[in-house]
Amino acid sequence: VPTPDGDDDMVQTLAEKNFPMLQLFRTVHTQLDTLLIDDQLGTYLAVKHLIQSGHKKIMLVSKTNSALIKREVGYKRAFDEAGYEVNDEFLYLISYSECNKEMIKQKVKKLSPTAILSVGENTSVNVLQALKEMNLAIPEDISLIIYDDLPWTAPYGITTVAHSYETLAKMIADMVDKLFFPEKKGEEVGPARIVLDPMLIARDSVKIIK
Repeated sequence: VPTPDGDDDMVQTLAEKNFPMLQLFRTVHTQLDTLLIDDQLGTYLAVKHLIQSGHKKIMLVSKTNSALIKREVGYKRAFDEAGYEVNDEFLYLISYSECNKEMIKQKVKKLSPTAILSVGENTSVNVLQALKEMNLAIPEDISLIIYDDLPWTAPYGITTVAHSYETLAKMIADMVDKLFFPEKKGEEVGPARIVLDPMLIARDSVKIIK
């Protein structure tokens, strides 16, 4: 899983030695085979679900850096299709060092969202702690969707954006196999790029607003 900076020299050294490399979840090195999950589509599906449930004040809480797919594109697509204007204040895109529950509480107090789409486990735990300390019940007071179907989300009835780990593992194994045995690639030219589509798993954390 590459970082925006810091990997170039190592990748170049390994490439010169013909070392098989597969890049996961981010496109940083264009010369490498890449396996991605369509996070823009996943964000779109989640936000569309919230809009169809009557929500307009939807806060996206996501860590970001230059290597990540821009999830806000999927957010804006859902709003555009619904004919709603996007308020950029609700796009809470934070660095890895900034994510903490106190900052989230301040943002929620300021914007009073009716729903939150939270991306990643650490961020989502901070969101849950912030909402609990603010005495906001899910979904009665605020709706929540978590991006990633984490093991604890199902028991708590939290709607998630998910992908099949079994499919993901099989694709990784197949792509690595072809890297070690190039003859299996056949007529393929240039680096491979495969994108997997996520899916929405609806549970009980989204309130329907009439």
